[in-house]
Amino acid sequence: MDNTQDSTEVTSITVQTKDGLNLRATLYASHIPAKSIVIINSATGVKKQYYADYAHFLVSQGFMVLSYDYRGIGESQPKSNKQYKLMKMQHWGELDFAACIAWCQTHAPHLPITCIGHSVGAQIIGLAHNNHALSACISLSGQSGYWRYWDKRKWPKLWLAWYGVIPLIPQFIGYLPGAILGSEPLPKGVAQQWAQWCRHPDYICDQQGKKWRPYFSQMHSPMHFYHISDDDDFAPLKSVKALAQFYRNAPVTLERIHPEDHNIPFIGHFGFFKKDMPQTLWQTTADKINTLLIKNNLEDKNNDENIDKDKSNNTFFDMDLHHEKT
Repeated sequence: MDNTQDSTEVTSITVQTKDGLNLRATLYASHIPAKSIVIINSATGVKKQYYADYAHFLVSQGFMVLSYDYRGIGESQPKSNKQYKLMKMQHWGELDFAACIAWCQTHAPHLPITCIGHSVGAQIIGLAHNNHALSACISLSGQSGYWRYWDKRKWPKLWLAWYGVIPLIPQFIGYLPGAILGSEPLPKGVAQQWAQWCRHPDYICDQQGKKWRPYFSQMHSPMHFYHISDDDDFAPLKSVKALAQFYRNAPVTLERIHPEDHNIPFIGHFGFFKKDMPQTLWQTTADKINTLLIKNNLEDKNNDENIDKDKSNNTFFDMDLHHEKT
């Protein structure tokens, strides 16, 4: 993997959002022409650098990669405290991720765009107005955060988190300390909106508590959801299936990853992207991207040949989920 890093060109760039915020991003590329540009959407409070080794691997597999820090996270900090106070979790999708899609369209117009969303990174795909530009998506432990999808034995702890600790601490100090989550600090508005969502059965909702799905239905490109079998603390299977249902017009498949199948004791919510993961595990995602891109090309061709086809019927969600790997 070290040789791969030596052959990768790493460039720090700035992506400007519609509301004028500068996001710090990293572009990973090779002198060999890429077959797709992959945007990595991070988990909550996780810096882009966490995905660096995985990005290098994807470059070795023929992809260009764009990773970035959401607003308020890592290097993507606002110029004023006022901007920090106005930040919400929804902005990560509707402004930040949307800006990254637009950047790819401008700077790599010849390449299909793929998204790999880790945890919240898979949720915010449906918040970007231009997500129809994506050719394929992979979700790694993406889930609905509604707390009752978790095992009942965890409910007391989750109730305390979503009704107490996470919304209330930022109310007094202006942010959620990173030590609470084991991540970067979260801006007050991000933490409190996240808590509101996690208390609601529909998860992503507006301020009045009404279900909010702004651009989920316009996703028609294939999406593949990975569930990690030992990720019960952050993304149990029920919550992963719930998020997959948000994308009702996309061809969705779901696959379970078991650590024992790769001769490792544990993966959990954050282990997948660590450098010591078996390369065969990372290879499954690279191969899946190739498969999804081929599938998308075939569907585009079929749509061209059947112009009158009702796209609302172009979903294989129920069929595919009944064929998940166990």
